[in-house]
Amino acid sequence: VTPYERPHVDYRPYAEPAARRQVDRRRRLGARLGHEDIEHPYTAHLLELTGPPAPDVVLLGNLHGGFFDLRRVPDLAARVPVVLRLADSWAFTGHCAIPGRCDGWARGCGRCPDLDRPPAIRRDATRRNLRVKAEVWRRSSLSVVAPSRWLLDRACRSALAPAIRTAAVVPNGVDLGVFRPGGERAAAAALGVEEGVAVLATVSNLGLANATKDGATLLGAAAALERRVALVALGGGTARRERIGLVDVVHLPRTSERAAVAALLRAADVYVHAAPEESFCLAAAEALA
Repeated sequence: VTPYERPHVDYRPYAEPAARRQVDRRRRLGARLGHEDIEHPYTAHLLELTGPPAPDVVLLGNLHGGFFDLRRVPDLAARVPVVLRLADSWAFTGHCAIPGRCDGWARGCGRCPDLDRPPAIRRDATRRNLRVKAEVWRRSSLSVVAPSRWLLDRACRSALAPAIRTAAVVPNGVDLGVFRPGGERAAAAALGVEEGVAVLATVSNLGLANATKDGATLLGAAAALERRVALVALGGGTARRERIGLVDVVHLPRTSERAAVAALLRAADVYVHAAPEESFCLAAAEALA
């Protein structure tokens, strides 16, 4: 939706070059100070983008990524029912989506051990960032859903807890029409893996380069088998192959074609996953299917 497709929304105060420069300056200053990127004034018009009439309910998903002003949630929730679907822990941490073994989110953050964890920040303003979120949630009333009991329990012990009016576990779904057995031999041959070589498959954003999925452990485990195997990792940037000891590593680029993901899973003898923390792990559920 471009700014002027909805004439009932007056975007001009934000579209003027001077106003845009002012917002950009605040965002740049905040980034230098370690603040999270929530300076997005268009969020104030969220309910007007679809109307009239206004929506009956708003589903909030992944809110980090530099496009949404979290501070608008209290007003939004006061005007229309809001459901927050948690995919990770970002809503109640000082900056990171996947805290790993760090329990700073439960203690108020501060002295962050890893500012580079996505979404990364430049300076340690984690205590301040979490206080901003805590104030937002203190003033909000909404429904929260999570794909696992583990994540929902964590949320109920966090700064998000005061905002939770109702809570439920809603597991991620798998399309059994796509992710199903069948055609394993043909799928394995399409990978170009020699016959008799066991295929280990893993799927994640960025492939083995995704630090939160611990590709190093997967490589180490494959090498420890002391037999030739192929480790096929789907989700990286470009297609390439390499040999590490007895392990043939096949990197496949990310794809939005679910049929291609299903074909890889059918080609595998074993699905492997080494992430120490998962909210649900849809990739593993698809592999099971």
